[in-house]
Formats: sequence, structure tokens, C-alpha cells
Amino acid sequence: MQIKQFLEVHKQVNFKHTTTFVVNHSYDNQKPNNTWLTDTEFLTGLIPLENDTFYNIKQVKKIKNNSIDALFKHYWILNNFNHLYTNIGNNLGTTQLQITEKQYLTDGSINDFATNGFGNDLDYLLNDLYLGLEYKFKIGKWINKPAIYAHYYHLKTQQIAANYQLNNTFLQPSWLSEYEFNTSESLKFNYSLINEFPEANLLLERYTLQSYNSVFKGNALLRNERFHNASLNYTKNSMYRGLMLFANGSFTKKVRTIRNEIGLEGINQFTTPILADNPETTYRISGNIEKKIYKFKLSLNTNLSWFNYTQTLNNQTVTNDRNNQNLGIGLRTANKKWPSTGVSYNKTFSQFSGLTNSKLTSDQVSFNVNVTFWKHFNFKTDYEVTFNENSNNMATNYRIANAHLSFQKKNNPFRMELSAQNFLNNSTIIYNSFSDFMISNTTTYTLPRIVMLTISYKL
Repeated sequence: MQIKQFLEVHKQVNFKHTTTFVVNHSYDNQKPNNTWLTDTEFLTGLIPLENDTFYNIKQVKKIKNNSIDALFKHYWILNNFNHLYTNIGNNLGTTQLQITEKQYLTDGSINDFATNGFGNDLDYLLNDLYLGLEYKFKIGKWINKPAIYAHYYHLKTQQIAANYQLNNTFLQPSWLSEYEFNTSESLKFNYSLINEFPEANLLLERYTLQSYNSVFKGNALLRNERFHNASLNYTKNSMYRGLMLFANGSFTKKVRTIRNEIGLEGINQFTTPILADNPETTYRISGNIEKKIYKFKLSLNTNLSWFNYTQTLNNQTVTNDRNNQNLGIGLRTANKKWPSTGVSYNKTFSQFSGLTNSKLTSDQVSFNVNVTFWKHFNFKTDYEVTFNENSNNMATNYRIANAHLSFQKKNNPFRMELSAQNFLNNSTIIYNSFSDFMISNTTTYTLPRIVMLTISYKL
């Protein structure tokens, strides 16, 4: 169940003074259940399984999230080039989290993992009371808005074994700067210092079963992360020239970091978060350019990232680098009288450097068509082929294709469609990836070719 509601009140006292009051409320109640069924014992030594011919493990979660955010803002126009904004607000969030894990044996008895350190019951409260001052000034086409916010954070948790409480006061500056060359071209810079407190699940004091090969234990004494974030954005939009250009560069540096310590034994993982002063840096560059050429649109895009961080794996702390580069090109029709057709090609390079070194490459070609004919008929199809290769020169590829033919008269509730999903009958999707500590090769088994006739009538 999910409930959201909000209230906004705006009042202009006079030309120079305007006030705004906003309240947002959100309530979310979830009860997700997980079940592990197998005839083979798993996570030996990490979960308290009892010997059985068949293993049936059920996990029940009860999660209630409730948040109320309130903000009062005063706008003061000093003159046409100087504005002063005052902000007073409060963000309150609470979470009630209960987790149970049990083994249902074939003889009808129940093995409750709670007697062996599993099972969590957490009441979590985080309140953020803040006061902020923003000063906006304009010099020609150059707009600046420096700001300073004082935050008072109150974190409180209640769990089975102990309660924990934390109070912190932080000053968090920010700066927004924008230069408008003209109405269609601008350059924007943004900087902020951010303190971010852990979510409720990271503070769980007892063990939790995460997956068939992973057990997690939180850290009830975690404090806030702190990081600097800066970005630079350039945009240009020329309808006359049929040109759209976007470029973005960002930098994030964490000076206080929450990161998981990992214990590996074969494929089994034991994970627990710690707070460390090891810095982490992330650089990202992305760009997209689209140009209309005759009756077509040509697009080029790129996404580049460099991530440097420290990871503890099996009690060994190592500095890792995880980098990624993606380049793409696409061409599609831009004439309303022509069928909507597009083709694209993307090339991805990935590198991981730490205790081990690895490289991955991926090539992806895609094609799609959407055409309406005989007034009431529509045909669309898409095709995608992907080639992967890892640092051991092991290559894999897969092809996915779908097609749809439909008939529907305008404003008519009757519709008929003949569709073919995965009509090339591809059986698996294979791809390679990096996590913070693992190099993975994943195989997903797909449904076989499906041909389906659908007849619908909308009331």
C-alpha cells in the first residue's frame, strides 16, 4: 500500500516579497516474501541449516516507510539584479523493518534462524532540521546563486539488542552559476557539499539472508557519508539548424565513505558495511549531439567514467579502479511521410584494476521499424545483436528480435494484434560485467519463440 499527499500555499505580499509553504507526506507499506527451494545444501557455515532431503527457506519482510517534508521559503527581490531567499524546513523519515528467516523441514517442523543470530526488528528515525540562505545576483548574462545551509540531524534506532542515538550539526555550502549566451545556448556550473546518513537496512544488527550465496550483517554504529559534488553542463538547441547539443562533466569525491567489507569463500559471500576515511573519486563525462540532415537525424553520444575506491576483501584492503567508455552512433528517419526507421551502433569498453586486472568489450547493433499502412494497419519490428569479449579472448553473442502487426480503426475500441516475441528463437542472453569486487559472466535463459494473437475491446 502506498499513500502520497501534498499541500502548497503561495502568497505574494507585494512586488518584492513572496512566500511559499510546502508539505509533502508519503506512506509506504510493503510485505515482500522470498523463498529458496533446493535439494542441495547451500551457504554452509553461514546459515544454520538442518539436514534434510529438500530445503525450503522462507524469508518474510515487513517494511513501513513514513516521511513528512515541510518547507517555508521567503523570496525577497532587492532589485532586478539581486534576490535573497530564506529557507526553513524539516525532513522527517521513519522506517519499521522486520525480517524473519525460517527453514520448513519435510517432517513438518520449523527451524527458526532467529536462535542463531538471524531475524531483525528495527525502528529507525532520521530528522533533518535546516535553515538556509541563498543569494542570487546577475552580472550581464551571468547568474550566480551561492548558498549556505545549517543542518541539524537527529538519528535514532531501536533494535533487539541495543538502542542508538546520534546528533550532528553541519554547514553545507553550495554554488550555482549559469551563463546564457542566448536563449538557446547556456553553460551551467553546480557545486555542493553533502552529508548523507545511512538508510535503515544498513543499520541492521543481526544477520540477513540476501540471496542463495550471500549473507549480510549491518552496522548499527554507522554515521554519515560526506562528499563534494560538482558538475558542468553545456546545452545548445538550434531549431533553425536542426542541431541539439548536450555535454556534461561531473566530479564526486567522498571524504567519508560507507563501503562493504566482503568475505568470500568460493561463491559464498558475507558482507558488512563499515565507515572509513578512505577517499573515493568519480569522474564522468557524457555528451550527445543530434543533427538533422535532409530527411534524417544523425546522433552521436558518449559516456565515460572513472571510479577509484578502496575495498576490503577477505581482510585485504586494496585500491581499485573501475572505468567504462561507451561510444554510440545512430541514424533515423525524420520525415512524417516515411516509415519511422532507425539503426544504431554502440561500442563499450570496460576495465577493472585491483587484486586482478580485466578488460571487457561489447558491440551492439540495433534496428527498428514502425510503419502504418492501409490506414488502419501498423507493423513494427526490432532487432538487436550483441557481441561480447573478455580479457581471455572468450567471445559470446546473442540476437533478439520481435515483431507486431496490429489492426485498429481510429476511435474504435476493437483492436487485433498478431505478435511474434523472440522469433529468432534465441535461447540465452550472455553478458559480462564488473561489480565493486567481482568480475561476472551472467547467462539469462530466455523464453522460446512465442507467437500470439490478441483481440481486445476497450470499454
